Order: sequence, then C-alpha cells, then structure tokens
Amino acid sequence: MTILGLMSGMGVSFILFVILCGLAFLAFVIWMQWQVLEKAGFSGALALLLLLGVGLGYFIIQIIMTFSRWSIEDQMDALRAGAPPQPLGGPPMTTSV
Repeated sequence: MTILGLMSGMGVSFILFVILCGLAFLAFVIWMQWQVLEKAGFSGALALLLLLGVGLGYFIIQIIMTFSRWSIEDQMDALRAGAPPQPLGGPPMTTSV
C-alpha cells in the first residue's frame, strides 16, 4: 500500500467521523428543542422543523411561539376573571361543596 492510498483512506475515515459527529449534535439539538417546546405547552414534534436547517427551523419555531396563544395566558385570564387557578396540562380542578 502506498502512502497516497493510506492518506486517502485516513481522509475518508475523518470525513465519516465528522459527519457522524454532526448528526449526533443535530439529534441532541432536536432533543433539547423538543423538551423546551413541551415545557412551553406546544407539541414537541415542532422540533423536527430543525431538520429544514437549524437557522430556518429555529426561525419558524420562534414565529409559531410568538404568535400563538400559550396555555399560561389562559390561566392568567382565568385568574384575572376571579376563577380558581387551574393546573397546567391537566384536567380542570373541581371543588366539592
């Protein structure tokens, strides 16, 4: 085996390593965004928009989060109207008389 053949083999191995690291990083970023979206009351599947490209995906997610109604806003409106507080993400609380 010549030096040139050995060097080209190492180059291919390095490229594959970089691609695998990039895919692992993308999977981690999608997982993190999924967690943030679920905690904010949105579907975690919106994080898959990051597959369009991290910049474009984040931009679309930010637009959706900015212009949609959050579940905390419903709870705040109910509190301002004098209703008892409701837990987020669960069934409405009932009070026994």
